[in-house]
Amino acid sequence: MTTPDTQFRLRLPVEVHAKLVEYAEKNHRSINAEVLERIVSSFEWDSFSPTEMTKEINALKSAVGSLSAQLTILQHELKGVSHGSVAQKMSSKNNG
Repeated sequence: MTTPDTQFRLRLPVEVHAKLVEYAEKNHRSINAEVLERIVSSFEWDSFSPTEMTKEINALKSAVGSLSAQLTILQHELKGVSHGSVAQKMSSKNNG
């Protein structure tokens, strides 16, 4: 047997309600499910100490920096491949 959910009234500023509606739609959830998800996820942060949060944030920053560097390298490689392909096509046309 499941425990019944508790219901209560909550007053929200119009702007906050609008944001909840917007994000609920983006996340394909009801407004209630969006509010619940945000409340539950906020409790997860309570288990982190400030030191642990700082370590986690720094690790994420490092990962983002690494991914950014890899993306830059791939973009340069793609430009080289793209320019190389154009040069090959032009050379083929001129020789053929």
